[in-house]
Amino acid sequence: MKRTVIIILAYLSLVSCIAQKSDFKISDNHFNQDFSDSCNIFNKVFNEGLMVMPILIEFIDLKQKSRVGFHDPSSSSFYEFSQNNYKGIKAAYLIEYLLAIDSIESGKIDKQINTFNIYGYGVIVRQNNGDAIKKPLTYDDIKKVKQIYEDWWSRNKNKTLHQLRDEWQQKGSVLTGSNYKWI
Repeated sequence: MKRTVIIILAYLSLVSCIAQKSDFKISDNHFNQDFSDSCNIFNKVFNEGLMVMPILIEFIDLKQKSRVGFHDPSSSSFYEFSQNNYKGIKAAYLIEYLLAIDSIESGKIDKQINTFNIYGYGVIVRQNNGDAIKKPLTYDDIKKVKQIYEDWWSRNKNKTLHQLRDEWQQKGSVLTGSNYKWI
């Protein structure tokens, strides 16, 4: 599948925004939509490349809650950890997806639930000895998650997007090695 097709369909509107080459704009209202809503933010974000990373990181600790992640099509219920979680998880997911796109295209990762879902539920949870604690994050947790992404970006901002994607392919999520994980 061509990269542009995957990108356009990938988020089918995680959020909407006005993007121009020199003036990328996004607000917290853009994180109100569900993962499956229609919009082309992913394409616009992708076109901005690495310039969008610090913008998305800023939204990770957005102090608003909503349902986040993907719904398991084999279940008629929504899970507590996705029902009442922080919207900023969507910004972190968008970062992860930007890093994962080469892995998706090459088939090196198993796609979960649907073509654009790289983590099953698409939600960040705390972990204990590698086991997911399937409860919504606290606001203190979400601030720690943001710090992990900020530290990662500080260490990696001089790398190319290709280099970052190669590293993601080898090491996995930005959260690898932390007290948090994607499920």
